[in-house]
Amino acid sequence: MSAGANTGRGLLGLVCGNTPEARGRVLDLLRCASPDALVLSVSVHADGTGRYPFVQRFVMGGEGRRRASLCQGATGDPAVIIRRDLDTIARTASRPHVVLALPDTVDTVPFLAELWRTPLGRTPLSHHYELAPTAVGVDPGRLLNDLRCAHRATRLFGHDPNAAPLTVAEAAARQLEAAQVMILRGGPAEGRAAGKGAAPCSAISTRRHWCISTPTTPISPR
Repeated sequence: MSAGANTGRGLLGLVCGNTPEARGRVLDLLRCASPDALVLSVSVHADGTGRYPFVQRFVMGGEGRRRASLCQGATGDPAVIIRRDLDTIARTASRPHVVLALPDTVDTVPFLAELWRTPLGRTPLSHHYELAPTAVGVDPGRLLNDLRCAHRATRLFGHDPNAAPLTVAEAAARQLEAAQVMILRGGPAEGRAAGKGAAPCSAISTRRHWCISTPTTPISPR
């Protein structure tokens, strides 16, 4: 993406992590870089019966009335619920910068594809938002433990429901495959990125190096 293209749209970034703490560290770094960003944090609770899950949304940043309207729970398809939230934000704010924080129970790539799909008669999200690179926070110790676990199964929302459950190792690998940017806990660069007093970590791009920016200057490779 170039800095001069599609300047009428806002920016939508996705963040996940293999632990809540790792995901939170990425959010801290992004909010430090873009204080005006609105963080839409999502949790998905399924009962294992195949019925629609309960989707809870929490908001950090933004205007108080908008936070109140979005901080609520609903039962249904998470992609449909969140697509509606993002559409509401886009219609009530000029060129919003939204960071969507997903739990590790969501299969990021198929979820994003479903989120970006346009239902009949609806305005596509691509009309309102440009996509920023997906950022993943990684706790290396937890990742190594997960990769060693070849037996315990887990189900991710968005993964093919007719397929066999993924092992924990496969679920961890799928999360890393979805990332353009990884933030590693315990590396040497986090203190410089987050400011004084921050615990160290480092940013690694899995494909190329990216810089964080606001909607006025879309994220671009360098």
